[in-house]
Amino acid sequence: MRFRLPQGLWHHKDFLKFWTGETISAFGSQVTAFALPITAALTLHATAIQMGVLSFLAFAPMLFLSLFAGVFVDRFPRRPILIITSLGQMVSVGSIPCMAFLHLLHLEYLYGIALFSGCLTVFFEIAYQAYLPSLVEREYLIEGNGKLETSHACAQISGPGLAGLIVQWLTAPFAMLIDAGSFLIAALFLCWMRKPEPRTEHHETERAIFKEIGEGLKTVLHHRVLWSIAACNGTINLFNSAFMSVAVLYVVRDLKIAPVLYGFALSMGSVGALLGSFLAKRIADRFGVGPAIIGSAFFYGIGGLLLPLASVSTMVAIPFLILSWFVQSLMLIVFNITQVSLRQRLVPGSLQGRLNASMRFLICSALPIGSLLGGASGEVIGLLPTVTLSTVGMFFAFLWVFFSPVSSLREQPTLKSSEEPGIS
Repeated sequence: MRFRLPQGLWHHKDFLKFWTGETISAFGSQVTAFALPITAALTLHATAIQMGVLSFLAFAPMLFLSLFAGVFVDRFPRRPILIITSLGQMVSVGSIPCMAFLHLLHLEYLYGIALFSGCLTVFFEIAYQAYLPSLVEREYLIEGNGKLETSHACAQISGPGLAGLIVQWLTAPFAMLIDAGSFLIAALFLCWMRKPEPRTEHHETERAIFKEIGEGLKTVLHHRVLWSIAACNGTINLFNSAFMSVAVLYVVRDLKIAPVLYGFALSMGSVGALLGSFLAKRIADRFGVGPAIIGSAFFYGIGGLLLPLASVSTMVAIPFLILSWFVQSLMLIVFNITQVSLRQRLVPGSLQGRLNASMRFLICSALPIGSLLGGASGEVIGLLPTVTLSTVGMFFAFLWVFFSPVSSLREQPTLKSSEEPGIS
């Protein structure tokens, strides 16, 4: 019996470097995602509205910067953008423990870091999604996205639990040193890659920035599949950010759960993300691309409805949180892998940056709005009513794709057969 080498992207050296660096960074980012709101809530004693403002500032750049970032990403090589933003994140995140060590850390400083880091995140994530189609062949996009999501899923599983232990040991501000180091390592792996990027040629008449932004928006808004996905994702983001803006206060103050147990619940629930990364392609192949997108959005909302039930008693709080996050993590990964791979195959490479920017603008504009609404609602009507309203809103998001051409999609389309008016 002959030993068979793994096929697909396992032999793609540059993808493996990209994947390794992103995996390390994903683990580090889980520490900051856990430790930053803990720092604000417990170390700096932030109120519900202040937590909402912190979340708003982290997401605000998606609203005012995404479209311009998309043009920038389509005009310049994407790998240098990934390297520069990773190094910028290293400095940004690394400054928080430094300020804490000097006893100069205040909530206003966290506001500034959240805003600056959010700007870097916009450029990184748009370049990141636009870079993959130039790194691997189109037939490997689902595999590539699946491997990257597997890494993020593993980080979601072990990251919060480890972060809870690290926060317990080092305190929340100093735990973020780990994330700063992970950004440096990710930048070094990006520098190590060798495959050249294809150059995109621009005619002088096409270089007007607002015309290029318009092309990206037109690509989404004139394409019924892309538009319905954007509406579904945007609705999920609106209500999920409203919940997340008060999540730490709800769990730590209302449910009386210690940070280390909160991290444990997040880790156990995030096992669903790992499962989803393995099942996404199989689900899409078995049921079709459209049903996979619709079904994952529907069951994501079902999982969210379990969150308010955690307040019934302290005995069931942890099990309900774990079950809710398990279902949501699993369904979100299936949704993301399927719809991102679909988007990457629907438009040519020269439009990938602007496509991603336009999608992020339409999808993520809801995040800062939801953050402010969640913080204000938590302050006015209380944490539990805010959580309940947020989860009900998440549930109805699937209707956007259910009543759209997405429901008729069965296979990943080729670029030629999937073009609609408005796609160039």
